[in-house]
Parts: sequence; C-alpha cells; structure tokens
Amino acid sequence: MKTIAEYDQEIMQNPNDAKLYNTRGNAYANEENDDKAIADFTKAMQLEPNYMCPYHNRGMAYYNIGDFDKAIADFTKAILYCLH
Repeated sequence: MKTIAEYDQEIMQNPNDAKLYNTRGNAYANEENDDKAIADFTKAMQLEPNYMCPYHNRGMAYYNIGDFDKAIADFTKAILYCLH
C-alpha cells in the first residue's frame, strides 16, 4: 500500500483523478483520520458524481465518527448507484 505522501504526489500530478482521492481517503481512514478521509471522499464525488465507492467509504467514515444520519444518506446513495 502506498503512503499518504505518495498519494499527495500523484494527486499533484493528476488533480482531477477521483480514484486517487478515494484511495488516499482510504489511507486516511486506515489511520483513523476521518476528517481528512471525508474531505477526500467528498472531493472524489465532486470530480466523478457517479463513482459509487466514495459514497460507501464516506458513509463508513461518518459511521465511525457517530454521524449516523450522514452515514445512512451515503450508504443509500451507494446502494442506488449499484441498482442502476
């Protein structure tokens, strides 16, 4: 697995790559840095609104911090994307 610093470098070179933000968000989540993870998942969604993974991942981050309403909203969006 890459380090956050490695993802930082890749994002600097490809600032519009939603998958890089999602993956770095997972790295932040693994370090229990949910605020930075949420920011990266949100950026991934802004760049690619139909990309389902960051909705699920942000839902998990919201769940981890106890914001269950936001978690449910994101999980619902992830499920809806899977159904289409």
